[in-house]
Amino acid sequence: MATDHSLSADADGFALREQFWASFHETHWEKKGAVIARPFAAPIATPAESFTCLVAASDCFRAGDRSVRLEFCIEHAQVLAEVGRFLPEHSDADAAGYAKRVTRLIDGRRFGLVVEDVQAYDATLWLRLRECLHGLFVHTGLPGDGCKATVFLGNYDSTPFGLHRGSSANFMFVVDGQKRMRFWPDEFFHGKEDLTHKLEYTHYNDDSIVMDAAPGDIIFWPADYWHIGESVDGGLSSAVSVALVMGARPVAELISHLPGLVSRNMSSGFAPTIEQRAARMTEALRAAAADPTLERALRIEMLNRDTAFGFARPPLPLAHRSLNDGEIVRGHAEYPIQWMRDEDDEIVCSANGHGFTVAASPHILALLEALNSGQEHDVAGLIGRHSGVAEAGGVEFETSPESVRSLLEKLLSLRAID
Repeated sequence: MATDHSLSADADGFALREQFWASFHETHWEKKGAVIARPFAAPIATPAESFTCLVAASDCFRAGDRSVRLEFCIEHAQVLAEVGRFLPEHSDADAAGYAKRVTRLIDGRRFGLVVEDVQAYDATLWLRLRECLHGLFVHTGLPGDGCKATVFLGNYDSTPFGLHRGSSANFMFVVDGQKRMRFWPDEFFHGKEDLTHKLEYTHYNDDSIVMDAAPGDIIFWPADYWHIGESVDGGLSSAVSVALVMGARPVAELISHLPGLVSRNMSSGFAPTIEQRAARMTEALRAAAADPTLERALRIEMLNRDTAFGFARPPLPLAHRSLNDGEIVRGHAEYPIQWMRDEDDEIVCSANGHGFTVAASPHILALLEALNSGQEHDVAGLIGRHSGVAEAGGVEFETSPESVRSLLEKLLSLRAID
């Protein structure tokens, strides 16, 4: 389909204008794809920044952290043994050096590297993506099942895992090289053979939508598009693809918390019959569902998901730094610290996807509200105004100057204040 799918947009930093997102939501969101041509004055991730992020994730994987989700493929085959040796290293210096080394390892064949949740290893990228998507989420709400950023790097002829239909709307930020994506709306394949993870799709190319993009461009496609990436010139390319899964999947959240609760409520001892074992498990499940800690855990998880802006894996906190009395701090009105009342006269706070508890002192609540205003405050003034004795609900709270300073320093490490 030789149709122009380009959109023009301008931005303030990495925030696309309100008018753009309003028009985009009406004309393109979950309707049709587009190429947003170089909307930012600076790239959302430079090739050097993207490669540094890949090295950080690879180092974690080689250190035994299996929460790192990645795939290395030779042509269309995924490598399952000794994966670490095929991943980026500091000594590679850059993506071109990495490609040269790994190409020697695989005897000149083509390769693809896919690393998920890269925002967890690059706080700068996460902050830029948050700034970019903020205007869209005003119209759509936060992704109900979360979002993640994935780096695709390689010189593969086509996406290693073949043609596929995802479950997420996607924004692909081209970092380096030329990117080509080929699409078909879901209804095109109704009544046709299932081509999931297949490569024999070229007889449908005349009916496809082709979008080419250069570094700095963004490719958008809706959740129901079948898609595959293709090589433009056979060279190395890299891109950050942000997947937004909008529909909530509460069952997944429940499953993550239930096993421990069920085990805790399971009666011990041998049950000789199937009926007795089934009854015991059913009773343990009922007890887990009634356990107040389940609701609390779910509420905290949802609170953290909201402040992480939909990302399931936000970046880790910064190293602790002390704050001096004369320093000026401010919070972010667009990305406020959130909290909910907890047991034992405490509140659970969440900032940028990280939760913690503090005393439910009126002084602490007033401090959080002051920071969420986005106004500037000197540290000494905040400590002076928000420490001392206060009463709430018949409970007396004493908030020391040290505890106020400690809270401010914690919020600084969580990037909730500057």
